Amino acid sequence: MRFWTREIAIVFGLLTLLWGPNAAAQQTPAQRQAGLNIHGELMQCAPFFELLAVCMRTRPDVPASEATARSYQSRAADFQDLGARIGLGLGLTPDAIASRYRMNMETMIRLTEQQPCENLASLMSRFQSMCSEYSSNPERAMSRHLR
Repeated sequence: MRFWTREIAIVFGLLTLLWGPNAAAQQTPAQRQAGLNIHGELMQCAPFFELLAVCMRTRPDVPASEATARSYQSRAADFQDLGARIGLGLGLTPDAIASRYRMNMETMIRLTEQQPCENLASLMSRFQSMCSEYSSNPERAMSRHLR
């Protein structure tokens, strides 16, 4: 993982053990539901950060550097990668995982009335808190589902 610190990568590595390849047969219904919920949130954060990266690059009035855009792009790729690995571990097909990502991206574009950069506040109010928490404190973000 490119963006996350070593400690955060270790936490997500442990998640991959719970919901990694061949884990589906050993999951309790509660573990499976927790995995699906976490997978769903990660697959919301991936397009959120993807759109932030695009907006940072295309809006001249947004005071952000190329490094900031690359950081958001890296987070998007990391969230998508981890979400895909957890999804596969839950027994989802690659097509189902890609479809979930695509549907989330389409929803975000629709929420912003086809202008995500002009209406960025709409996305920020819905996704910034959750996605920032996964980036900075994944233990707390996941604890909502792992009780």
